[in-house]
Amino acid sequence: MFCKRKEIPIIDVTPTLYFPNNTRTTRGSEITNWLEHTKYNVQEPINYLIFDDENDMDSQINHLVKTDTFIGFTFKDFIKAQQLYEELYEEQQI
Repeated sequence: MFCKRKEIPIIDVTPTLYFPNNTRTTRGSEITNWLEHTKYNVQEPINYLIFDDENDMDSQINHLVKTDTFIGFTFKDFIKAQQLYEELYEEQQI
């Protein structure tokens, strides 16, 4: 498989959010919150992927490329990310 090199900036990280009882919310909730309240000029629809070693993504699960906690980001993850990005992009063009 041939891959074009693209420089895609990482523009921010999500904040860690807590419930009133001081337990952490899910990472999916944190991402949704960021998307709804970002200070960046994000236009709809937005194409994005999530790289994480956990899967508590709630409604964000379709954007997840799950990585291995101990190995990190691998070439296999890169291929998965590329395929997922293409699927999400095509889905938004319909």
